[in-house]
Amino acid sequence: MKVYKVNSFTHNGQGGNPAGIVLLDSDIPTSRKQEIAKEVGYSETAFVLPSALNEADFNVTFFTPTDEVPLCGHATIAAYSVLLLEKRLPKRHLVQDTKAGQLKIEIEEGSSMVYMEQSTPKGEALNTDSIQTLKSIFTVSEEVQNLFTCAYDAYSHEIELNPEIWNTGLRDILLPIKNRALLNALTIDFKTLSDLSKSENVVGVHAFTYEDGQFYARNFAPLYGIDEESATGTSNGALTAYLYHHIQQNGFNKMKSLELKILQGEQMGALSEIHTRCEVTDSKTPEIWVGGYATIVDTLTL
Repeated sequence: MKVYKVNSFTHNGQGGNPAGIVLLDSDIPTSRKQEIAKEVGYSETAFVLPSALNEADFNVTFFTPTDEVPLCGHATIAAYSVLLLEKRLPKRHLVQDTKAGQLKIEIEEGSSMVYMEQSTPKGEALNTDSIQTLKSIFTVSEEVQNLFTCAYDAYSHEIELNPEIWNTGLRDILLPIKNRALLNALTIDFKTLSDLSKSENVVGVHAFTYEDGQFYARNFAPLYGIDEESATGTSNGALTAYLYHHIQQNGFNKMKSLELKILQGEQMGALSEIHTRCEVTDSKTPEIWVGGYATIVDTLTL
């Protein structure tokens, strides 16, 4: 069995987040998939199978070294980049069947950038106790105030943001940080974060900031054995939905789209580039898309 080792969401051909990709002709037991994911050792490994459903092109399942998860952004980008390179894509507009639902895939015309549709956005507030717990988990110098403030200059209008839970396939706590220096200086109590993630039923925390016209992010998911990831597609999809919602709430209710480029993994020395877009259709429900480039770095035979 051949496993492709792929870096997704690369920035100028470098950085990115590694994923394992296995192209299957017929399905294998879930227990075997879990064994392979553990042996590969990446944060996620995706298993791609031609779909038996008429309305879908591929069935894709995702495994961390310890658990199956319903969706993984960087592994999806990796999977369709491999399929494109191996000339196994019948068209540029596809549908994948996942545990998070049936989601659309687009290969950008004239490019190898893969875009994936996210699930319908859902957001909810964090209770006061959980916000206080976040303050104990993420610490910087005691002299720093307003740690959780991020001003997003949306069309010359500053929007004050607060921690919330958002979901476009996976539930994450979105944590606005005051500036880039503070984002990179965070220290984390991973045990308490793991406990909070379990109690709030989230994958982890996606911390972000906006500085000089650019978004930066860090992602922490110790509950799933991942202290930090250098690129996370679903989390940045959730971030895009969250930002669009708050821009709308602050008087920009005629804006029909939002496009972002988010840099992640800077503090890890693996700077990655994630492209996202939010589109509002006639149904009034925002469509969230996440895209990026990927590079095959190695193969492994099991």
